[in-house]
Amino acid sequence: MHRTSNPTRAGHRLVKNALVSFVVTTLAWLTGAARAEEGVTADTITLSRVIALTGPAGAKGREQEAALQAYFSSVNASGGIHGRKIKLLTTDEDLRTDDAMKRIAQAQRPFALFLFGGTVGSTVAMKYASPLKIPFVAPNSGASVFHQPLNRYVFNVRARYQDEVIAAVKHFALVSQRRLALIHVDDAFGRDGAEGYREGIRLTGASSVYEASFTADKTNAEAHVQALIKSNPQAVIFIGSSKRVAELILAARQAKVSAAFMTLSNNSSAGFARELGLEARGVVVSQVTPPAGIQNTRLSRELSPLLAGKADADLSYAAMEAYVSAKVLVEGLRRAGPNLTRAGFVQALESMRRVDLGGMEVDYGADKHSGSSFAELSILTEDGRYRR
Repeated sequence: MHRTSNPTRAGHRLVKNALVSFVVTTLAWLTGAARAEEGVTADTITLSRVIALTGPAGAKGREQEAALQAYFSSVNASGGIHGRKIKLLTTDEDLRTDDAMKRIAQAQRPFALFLFGGTVGSTVAMKYASPLKIPFVAPNSGASVFHQPLNRYVFNVRARYQDEVIAAVKHFALVSQRRLALIHVDDAFGRDGAEGYREGIRLTGASSVYEASFTADKTNAEAHVQALIKSNPQAVIFIGSSKRVAELILAARQAKVSAAFMTLSNNSSAGFARELGLEARGVVVSQVTPPAGIQNTRLSRELSPLLAGKADADLSYAAMEAYVSAKVLVEGLRRAGPNLTRAGFVQALESMRRVDLGGMEVDYGADKHSGSSFAELSILTEDGRYRR
């Protein structure tokens, strides 16, 4: 018997098959879109970092890089983040221009920016990344521009430079060293620190007997030293790169300036102590993390074995700052889950409320991207060690 097809049933089949095909195609597209987040593949997460590893500020960058490579290698060896390995692309450059940032970002296509060096370079990075909704974790600067106003895509791990300077002025006033001087680099970093100095003077009622600046490439140390001799401060705060600050301190010591000397955490490297040599003794350096090498915090107990036996890996405050920043980044990536997106990563970081990293706490939220206000003073010994 010859059977004729049912056109209604055939039509239903066609509609059903088309619907199934549409659903499958849509799911495949959505899954592919999630996988296609820039800087994320099935097995890698790409991060960009731009910092000077050579030149006047290179010591801190090198010590940080050693700590980062050691930690990320450890994370990757343990399976990475939800099966993806962290790929850190570090460019040795003193980032100064928007064009340079665009060139690097277009070549590397990162998921996020991480621990860029210095106030100027970090500002350039922030200006590039924020309109594109690229997360920027741990600017390697305590400048206020990264804290206020709140930027949805910038997550600060360290305290502000102004907090460090204010802590130093309060310390000097407490020990009756109330005649103070400030010598700072004439750029955004130095000017930001100078604002903290003036606020510290206002809060304590101390006297500022000399305030001056220098360019990034020339300190005019002799002129500043003569001004210090004439103004006779009891303590001098220097703000600048490690090489320039070391030049100023060495010149002042040679001229027998009897004041106490202090500088900020950007110079908290073993390399800075080596630049000072025997004149390191007594120099005060503010810090934004607990110390490395002293086994009284979990952070230090974790970092020490990571760097043990590695060439050119100093167990320094600079290394600790990098390690703390990397732990925050990794925790945010883990919380963001396997379907990693930039928006999900931002939300994951904002979910980190009062997280104890092992001796230092970070606290974020939708209206709070300044993770830590930890600031304390250390002092250098004659053999170049930092002591609390």
